[in-house]
Amino acid sequence: MKIAYVILAAALVVLVAASGCLSGNGNVQVISDGTVLEQSFCSSKSLDKQVTVFHSPECPACRSTVPILEQIQNETGVSFEFIDVRADTARISELGIKPEYIPAVIIKCNVYVGYKTKEQFESLIFG
Repeated sequence: MKIAYVILAAALVVLVAASGCLSGNGNVQVISDGTVLEQSFCSSKSLDKQVTVFHSPECPACRSTVPILEQIQNETGVSFEFIDVRADTARISELGIKPEYIPAVIIKCNVYVGYKTKEQFESLIFG
């Protein structure tokens, strides 16, 4: 009887993995802190021409980070795109990338995850 459960569980794992449920969408690359996006990919999605911010209103670190980035945007005129990971799933599919953790910020094709000060973000954007 136990063998039947083990076989059933293994079959279920294979089915779930094959359907893409474990990784979300097979066509979407998961990005994390330190990821460097290929320049050709970055350019094709215009990610090299803006600062892209993945966030969620439920995320405590996002609630601290997003206002800092909005302030930089308002003060400098740098182009930003704010993507709510729960509400903007179509945009995530279109880009073909999703963050492993949030807040995730793409600056010059480099991925930075987590809270940073205004000065740290300015250094990454303008440095």
